[in-house]
Amino acid sequence: MEFSESLSIFSDILLKRLTNFKNSKENSKLLKNISDQQFQYLQLISRTENITVGDIAQYFQVTSPTATSLIKKLEETGFIKKNVNSNDKRSIILTLTPKGKKALDVHKAAFDNIAKDITKALQPAELKQYQNFILKLNKQLTEN
Repeated sequence: MEFSESLSIFSDILLKRLTNFKNSKENSKLLKNISDQQFQYLQLISRTENITVGDIAQYFQVTSPTATSLIKKLEETGFIKKNVNSNDKRSIILTLTPKGKKALDVHKAAFDNIAKDITKALQPAELKQYQNFILKLNKQLTEN
């Protein structure tokens, strides 16, 4: 099997596991109206202090209207709120609501569950190798 094929299979398995977790009975009500792209926006908002719609558009390399549309949906569904920047009244800062934080906690739990299964499948030395491999790939993929 070629590397690209095994990578594709692994990716499919991860996506299926995440989708199943997202659609589980206890999570489906909270997560039913949120897309993968919206999750990415929530993650960026949670990691970035004083983030604006313009910052998000720039980070994801999308137009400002595209980012605004997605942000509007997140606000309408109660995942984020807009706040006037106290340093610049013309600027709007985005923050997570408790519902947004809960959605990210559920998303993290899905990855924690997958990580637990990977940990079970690997010996300690293999796990360390896997971690180093993932870090190296993350670096390579974010630089290109």
